[in-house]
Amino acid sequence: MKKSIQLGLENLRDPVRGISFVIAVASLLLAIPFLSYDFTGYTISNLTRSASNVVGVALFCLGLIGFLVYVKKR
Repeated sequence: MKKSIQLGLENLRDPVRGISFVIAVASLLLAIPFLSYDFTGYTISNLTRSASNVVGVALFCLGLIGFLVYVKKR
């Protein structure tokens, strides 16, 4: 049991891997409201539909890149 806990803590000690995971998750979660314009409407900075989609796609791509870095560091 302790062995699996130690292996998990070793993975958290690599700062690049941890930061890339946090960036990936945060970016993917933030991309969802921007990609669904009906959900946000004009509540986020009065963005037009196309501008909201661009921001959502950029955040989604950032999330994918973060996951690729996370997996590659493994």
